[in-house]
Amino acid sequence: MSPDAATARCFATCIPGTGRIVRGDLERIEGVRVTELGFDGRAEVIRFEATPRGRELVLRLRTVLDVFAEAGLADRAHGDGPGAIAAKLWDRGHAERVLKGHGIGAAALRVVPSVLEQRSVDPGALRAALEQLILGTGPHSRVDDRDGLEVRVSEYRYGGFVAGPRIGTAKAPDRDRFVAAVMLAAAGPAGATLLDALRGSDALRSEAHASGWKQVLDREAVATAGPDVAEAAAGRPHSLNLPDASVDAAVARPIGREPRRAVLAELARVVAPGGRVVLLASDIPAADVPATLRVLASEPILAPDSLLWTFERTEHRARMEL
Repeated sequence: MSPDAATARCFATCIPGTGRIVRGDLERIEGVRVTELGFDGRAEVIRFEATPRGRELVLRLRTVLDVFAEAGLADRAHGDGPGAIAAKLWDRGHAERVLKGHGIGAAALRVVPSVLEQRSVDPGALRAALEQLILGTGPHSRVDDRDGLEVRVSEYRYGGFVAGPRIGTAKAPDRDRFVAAVMLAAAGPAGATLLDALRGSDALRSEAHASGWKQVLDREAVATAGPDVAEAAAGRPHSLNLPDASVDAAVARPIGREPRRAVLAELARVVAPGGRVVLLASDIPAADVPATLRVLASEPILAPDSLLWTFERTEHRARMEL
């Protein structure tokens, strides 16, 4: 990203265990440069710089929770109490420019602190100290603990704090919708037909239609040997009532001891060459991957033992490479 006078420092929050995925989403946006990734005990925190257009696109992401303008950054020195940290975080002149720059100079604010160790920094005292500084930031600034615009104070790494007003809430309100959004992003650009082989996939269906998929087929509608793709596919080719290469992408989440080999084989059959198969599962042995699927990515999501697998359906036999 080239230097730009309009570039602003911001930070975004996302669900714990999803920071690497969301960081990738941010880095793919023109006009956005990610600078740091952390965790404040409540959410993962991603600091970034963005042009106005870049910020607009960040707010459209369906994998981000909230986005904040960065009003202050501080490292806690030995012996620093809440008042000293607040003073480092909230330079009144700079904070006023940030607030006015985002059109919120006259808004009522409420401070929401998140610290890693309350024994080191009392969050209540930190909130009170910052509130006193906010009251003097501008002629109209005031504190409203109920309806005020959130000012997040995040200890995103030990001794490292960032603070700023929320400038937008993105599109990932809960974990189910986040997982659905990530799986759909991995499935590639929206096409004509998506096979939804998830259990309890109301969130995915809603996200898929919002993302532009024209038709979403669920497993109950297409399975010929029971309501579950794995049960239908176990040892039985053509057990989904779909022609070969008839869908653009498929997403699935085998549960427990369900046979991943059978799931992947049947999904590989019905997905067209060039399409993707996305699976939320633990480790998948190479022997379970059909020769017509090529691994594009395998990365943790939500927990270390939960992996998001992305495969591409190939024209010919592929080899599993990680």
